Amino acid sequence: MVDQEILDGLNEIMSTEYTSMIQLMQHSFLMQGADRYIFADLLRDHAKDTVSHARELGDKIVSLGGVPSVQIGEVRQSTDTTEMLQQDLEQHRAAIAKIDEMVAKADERKIVALRVLLENMSLEETQFTEELEKALSLKTVSIEQRGPGKPARIKMA
Repeated sequence: MVDQEILDGLNEIMSTEYTSMIQLMQHSFLMQGADRYIFADLLRDHAKDTVSHARELGDKIVSLGGVPSVQIGEVRQSTDTTEMLQQDLEQHRAAIAKIDEMVAKADERKIVALRVLLENMSLEETQFTEELEKALSLKTVSIEQRGPGKPARIKMA
């Protein structure tokens, strides 16, 4: 029995993965100066992850009786590194929200293999967003000294 709500959700994620791959590659091409050496490989490596996600999703969609999407969303462009990273962060936060929504639906329907697949994607996307947040100084780290004989404590802001 085909669960159209699950298939539609997976195809939305599929579209997001296609969009992400194109946007990440475009941003890596347009980076200039020292930023290119710092961020281009990070973006290209994650673009490879998005292709892997799309492959896994496409196979899962077919196994569930659906047809994988060929649609892409809006590819945002810039020549400013900070703006590029912000665009990628926003795109990935939206992707994580959709993936996590589908994790809940898979869990409700007791489709364990799909839930695990999506949880792994969510983990990889979350790790990438955390790297972008650090690069954009959205999460800063400081060290709190606590006195002689006591270990220092890391504080996140």
